[in-house]
Amino acid sequence: MTTVSRTFTVQPSPEAVIDYLKELGHAEEWDPGTQRCVRLDEGQVRVGSRWHNESKIAGVSTELTYELKELTSRRIVLAGSNDTAT
Repeated sequence: MTTVSRTFTVQPSPEAVIDYLKELGHAEEWDPGTQRCVRLDEGQVRVGSRWHNESKIAGVSTELTYELKELTSRRIVLAGSNDTAT
């Protein structure tokens, strides 16, 4: 099983970082693998918000649907899945 993990060191407060990351469409700016990321629903970003993400990792293209699973002022959890991967 392949696992992909990315770690970034940033200067802003955790709250500012969470506010930026909760809009997963920003992944095109910070995730080198993301080629396109589009929100699938409307309104405020909240638990349950979803995005369609097209990525290329290690030369392999994949499309996943990400869902915001947890959102607090200090923690964000997004989970991506398709028919063959989570």
